Amino acid sequence: MKKQTIRLSLIFFLLVILLFTVFAQDSFSQSQKSFLWKVQSKKNTVYVLGSIHYLKKEMYPLDEKIEKAFDQSEMLVVEADVANITKEDIQKLTENAFYTENDTLQKHLSAETYGLVKKKLEELGASLEVANKYKPWFLGLNLVSLEALKLGFDPNYGIDRYFLEKAVERKKILELESLEYQFKLFSVLSKKDQESFLLYIVKDIKVLEQELDRLIKAWTTGDEKGIELIMTKSIK
Repeated sequence: MKKQTIRLSLIFFLLVILLFTVFAQDSFSQSQKSFLWKVQSKKNTVYVLGSIHYLKKEMYPLDEKIEKAFDQSEMLVVEADVANITKEDIQKLTENAFYTENDTLQKHLSAETYGLVKKKLEELGASLEVANKYKPWFLGLNLVSLEALKLGFDPNYGIDRYFLEKAVERKKILELESLEYQFKLFSVLSKKDQESFLLYIVKDIKVLEQELDRLIKAWTTGDEKGIELIMTKSIK
């Protein structure tokens, strides 16, 4: 598994919140919409940007309004700092993600779910032998990553990673959560819920294949309704 893929495979939803906290009162032109919001009080201004973990290189440069908001910010607040992860951090985070000794994924799934997982792994060109040592929640997260990579989307061009790298030594960086917190959310799921989650991912990947380009277009143009329709379709 590529290191950068593991870093960014923690969240299976594509949209998260990225906050830019600034002490400025500039107003931006509304001639072109984007997925950036401005929240303002008498003392402070916060910019809220919907973030996408995987993007293509050609998506850059970003809208001028977004770049300007970042440049004027004193602080960057992200869901999780994915740009400062060491090999030791990854080992610690994934210590509960794998089966040990003779235990395998197949022993923890129904025959129907396992059959669907096996078929999806074959489509992605992934190793069933390796996947058999993954617990259902961790395999589900990695399936999303593999599908995104297959479609040409790269975590190295994700919005959060892009701004984290720009913020190093320039701005204060805070996390809303942490990678450890997010991993624990999944690792404590019951056996039944882990299988349900994996089954959801396997079925939801079809929506990802069909809608990812449309999702990116909606994000670029600030099409809130378009984003909502795609996300609720996935949930339904």
